[in-house]
Amino acid sequence: IQTMRSAAFVHPGERLTCIGCHESKQETYPSTRIQPLAFRREAQKLEAECNIQGPISYTLQIKPIMEQRCVGCHQKEKKGPQDMSYEGLRPYAHWFGGGFCGSTMQKEYGGSRSIPGRCGAFQSRIGKALLTPAHQARTKPEDRHAIILWLDANALRYTAFHDLEKQEQGAFVWPLLDTDPRNVLKNLD
Repeated sequence: IQTMRSAAFVHPGERLTCIGCHESKQETYPSTRIQPLAFRREAQKLEAECNIQGPISYTLQIKPIMEQRCVGCHQKEKKGPQDMSYEGLRPYAHWFGGGFCGSTMQKEYGGSRSIPGRCGAFQSRIGKALLTPAHQARTKPEDRHAIILWLDANALRYTAFHDLEKQEQGAFVWPLLDTDPRNVLKNLD
């Protein structure tokens, strides 16, 4: 079993289905052939995690938590990371990065495979620290949840690879992949 190394976002009116990890990605299957357990019950209304309405990133959701709730205590006690910038937290996070080479992701930090229990928040020093009694007592559950979600979604710095200055200033920027940022429900085919 491997974990999915990305986050998936579904907009109102869209459908997201999974045919399974071992099925061919080049073929389509009639719904009568594959009957996942999820199809055997009514659809569940999805709710945004941590009130996040788009891709999670360090600059938008995590930086404010680190600056407002973490850095003061860490600097005062001289424990853990003293620098809560994205660069300062790199040794404490866990992510997959680099470029693709054939079918294997090149190692940047964390390796090229996601092994359950050995990736994301479970593998990162930040994630492990958040589960200690000291951090449980000092952090709000919603802050811990947001940080863990960020780590599990590959600890990204930005929501998109453009308009970086806007993002550094705290603005949300929708990725320009296949959507119109003015109307994310419109497909740009």
